[in-house]
Amino acid sequence: WSRKQGRREGREGRWTPSRATMSSTSDMDEMVENRKKIEKVLQQRLSELLKILTDREIRNLSNKGKIHRFDKDQVISAHGELGDSLKCVVSGSLEASSIYGQGANEISQRELTLGRGNTFGEEAILDMPCVMTVKALGPCEVCYIHVQHFRSVIGKNADVNAVLRSSLTWQEKHKSPLQILAQRKCKLLEIMSDDAIKTLSKEVEKMYIESDTLLCSQGDDGDSMFIIIKGCARATCTRSIAFQDPTTKENLTKTIELETQVYKEGDAFEDACVALGQQRIATVLALSGSCVGVLKRESMSRALISNELINSMKQFYEGSSSETFIAEALMLRSPSA
Repeated sequence: WSRKQGRREGREGRWTPSRATMSSTSDMDEMVENRKKIEKVLQQRLSELLKILTDREIRNLSNKGKIHRFDKDQVISAHGELGDSLKCVVSGSLEASSIYGQGANEISQRELTLGRGNTFGEEAILDMPCVMTVKALGPCEVCYIHVQHFRSVIGKNADVNAVLRSSLTWQEKHKSPLQILAQRKCKLLEIMSDDAIKTLSKEVEKMYIESDTLLCSQGDDGDSMFIIIKGCARATCTRSIAFQDPTTKENLTKTIELETQVYKEGDAFEDACVALGQQRIATVLALSGSCVGVLKRESMSRALISNELINSMKQFYEGSSSETFIAEALMLRSPSA
């Protein structure tokens, strides 16, 4: 008998465990229960990563996992931060949101709901920042498996890195229209509200074009604006310059072609054509195979192209002198130019 082991009470010598012993036993029981709970969830294999793991690897990972509990609206991982663990939902529901734009132009867009068995935070395995912000929709439990523990269990499994990189490469190649519009690289987008940008993104039609494809010609009537989602294009415009022949003193005009802008990913152009019904201000030609978003005037609801927006754009363009109008409309004022 010892104080550490417990104490005997009563005439029958009944043994009663000490508080330290009860606490230790309780902790051990909870640890075993949590491991069973984690393994059961991981065995569902609801992600491409878990599908390629063996039962033994799943079991070993469950022994390394720790359960963390969160209350409603608690942020579990934030966009852009460097995580150190693979995470799996054990119970409850989580909201995953993408953050588009920067600074004052940041827009949060709910992408999906994560439930029991869903994993997230895989970027940590590749030493990359989180691509989405994840928060609890209510009380929930999340299993954390530290990257070091994950690597010690999986070892040099080339399939794991291939699956992860394939997933992240797909996300990069298939950027959503909202991700591009949120950069607000034209006057029309600059003066729109976040809700208007979100609504507008659903109206974007993607068009895949080859190099040297003509997008629009200067002087044509048009009913659409363009956004470069992937690739690049060159804008040129012709200008007539008046001059006097030094010999004959005759007044002449000369037409020259100017390269005014090279549009890159995120750049939007011909917004004045859509909002104000103006003719095309430049000829735009694709410089490479590109994915271009097209927004047609008819697809924009009156809530987006409202009188207030149109008046704002008119004031912007009418405030430009004739010499700078094309430069302004072609976004030469933007930081990316």
